[in-house]
Amino acid sequence: AYTALQSIDAPEALTDCLLGWGQACLEQNDYEQAEKLLLEGCVVAERTANPVALGRAKTMLAKSARQQAQYEQAERWLMESYQLRTELNDPRGLAEVVYGQVQVA
Repeated sequence: AYTALQSIDAPEALTDCLLGWGQACLEQNDYEQAEKLLLEGCVVAERTANPVALGRAKTMLAKSARQQAQYEQAERWLMESYQLRTELNDPRGLAEVVYGQVQVA
């Protein structure tokens, strides 16, 4: 699926796919693979100017860092996501970030 999405130039679908796979890896505690997929999702989202997906990816990266007791890194990801979601006026996204911040504290 990944190769097919790359070959047909569907960056939004590719980003969604990467984030979905990253989330699945997080749920299975496969942090290394999750971070790889989520970081690649960040790259695609930045390249295609998709701040919504970028905010989602950074929130999920924060969750991965938190689950590995990397609290300072989790805070950095959450702060970046908070800034993006504030600019987008995204109340649901902000709620996710605040929830993540409470879990890190």
